Amino acid sequence: MGKSYEKELSAKLKTLKDHAFFEKPVDMYEQEISPAMLDSDDGKYFAAFIAVCNTHDRAHVFHASATSLSQAIENTCEKAKSGVKQFDIEPKWVELQIVIKSEEVDPQDAVNDMFSSYNEFFRRGISLDKKFVYAYTEAELNGNRLLNYKQKVLDLRTFNDYTMKRDDDVILKTPRKLILFDCASWFIDDRDRTYTLYIEGLNCGRRMIDEVTPKEIKYIVGTAMRYLSNQLHKDGSFDYGFYPIYDKLIPGYNIMRHSSTIWSLVCSAEIERNPETYKTCQAAIKYMISQIEHFDDGTAYLIERNANEIKLGGNGVAIITLSQYMRIYETDEYVHLCEELGRGILKMMNPDGTYVHVLNADTRTIKDQFRTVYYDGEATFALCRLHSMTGSKLWLEGARRAVDHFIEANYISHMDHWVAYAVNELTLYIKEEKYYEFALRNIALNLEIIYKQPTTYHTYLEMLMAGFETYKRIIDEKAEVAYLKNFNAHRFAETIMHRAHHMLNGYGYPEYVMYFSKPSKYKGSFFVRHDGYRVRIDDVQHFCGAYIALYRHYDEVKALL
Repeated sequence: MGKSYEKELSAKLKTLKDHAFFEKPVDMYEQEISPAMLDSDDGKYFAAFIAVCNTHDRAHVFHASATSLSQAIENTCEKAKSGVKQFDIEPKWVELQIVIKSEEVDPQDAVNDMFSSYNEFFRRGISLDKKFVYAYTEAELNGNRLLNYKQKVLDLRTFNDYTMKRDDDVILKTPRKLILFDCASWFIDDRDRTYTLYIEGLNCGRRMIDEVTPKEIKYIVGTAMRYLSNQLHKDGSFDYGFYPIYDKLIPGYNIMRHSSTIWSLVCSAEIERNPETYKTCQAAIKYMISQIEHFDDGTAYLIERNANEIKLGGNGVAIITLSQYMRIYETDEYVHLCEELGRGILKMMNPDGTYVHVLNADTRTIKDQFRTVYYDGEATFALCRLHSMTGSKLWLEGARRAVDHFIEANYISHMDHWVAYAVNELTLYIKEEKYYEFALRNIALNLEIIYKQPTTYHTYLEMLMAGFETYKRIIDEKAEVAYLKNFNAHRFAETIMHRAHHMLNGYGYPEYVMYFSKPSKYKGSFFVRHDGYRVRIDDVQHFCGAYIALYRHYDEVKALL
């Protein structure tokens, strides 16, 4: 078996090297990068890394160095071929990296650099010596949690634990100088498709993509829906989430996030009506409904049983989800239930348009007047959806009071996607300039912050797309909105496409997930890098909700560029 894997790896490496050095031969590459490499006592050392993954277990990384780039690559290839035989690794996914830049830094300066941003956001490799004997790529460092972001220290014990797994010698002491380096990288998948990866920055380690196209969106939403379907239990609940570095289950459950997850599953039918996704929706809705309690006063509430809580946002997302389901599948089976949930929202609403956020589930007495600003937008969006379903002004007037409060209290500062959804829905029915202006200002005053946000922060694109729908309606209906003169539609569209591209840094491409504990489990999902690559059902929901909305309006957004 091992011998056949050697042959398989050899074939993949040949294909990968042909791709990597098609336009620029290795010798030319060496001449080009040589000025950016450090000098040691024996001259310049070049280094290469080969990561090999069978898709089921974390990638095994082999590396070697030499005084020429071609020899470093050859030495690494030989190590990798011996390694797949020794460790019996089927080489389905393979990544080749070569060091193209290195610099010597003081360890404290390196630490300051490493931990100056978000967790898992240091995007360079580290070598403990100039000859790259003890060297670790960016993906190894973050995918194996070799850097202690919590305590902001370099811990040799962590490095040695990993080094021994890699079958290398242990490190006895921290060197006086550290080497930081960048790599050019190429990847080949299980179908022998090759990709060039980004070298540095926030895109580091991800395949290069010129543009996020509708075809790409359809694909990534489809894989994410399959991921969610795979998390479903027989009772209709989901595995809530994982930290994939160690495949650690996130404890607890949140019925509100369960409910919002169904929303993205339902919305995905706008792209592709997948029977498996539909069955997942049915089971998950059934579970959600089992967590709703009805009362004699005609109200109903979604109950967070573990905490004995009624959350305003819980009723909101339940209505949003059920209304979307009824729209997509052309049924009215949940209208009465939504009205009961809506009456529950109105019971939690104050005359001035503010809300009570959390009740004790057993007594329906106030537990928290305020919990999170998101509840306000969720509840208001839900009231608008109830008007859409029933035509009753009761719901619309409640939503109007809430949005009037949003304007008065300057909710623009919250950059809240749910507020954008609510105002967009409200302006379907109440076409007053102040609401249109609020929607535009909510985008315009936050646009540069959103553009420059280094994390993938998935809800920002949701907010932009909800705002885009409002903007498009203003234009289509030729509404009189004075603020439109100050609104930069081109920059708006630029920011939408920029965020859509940037959010791919949170998508479970093989070249990312091969460094996790169980790669195939997370392939095609979405993760939050700065929280230990967290993959939670609502994270997947928000990513998909954003991309689905972009898919729906793709041509219209592109027309503004």
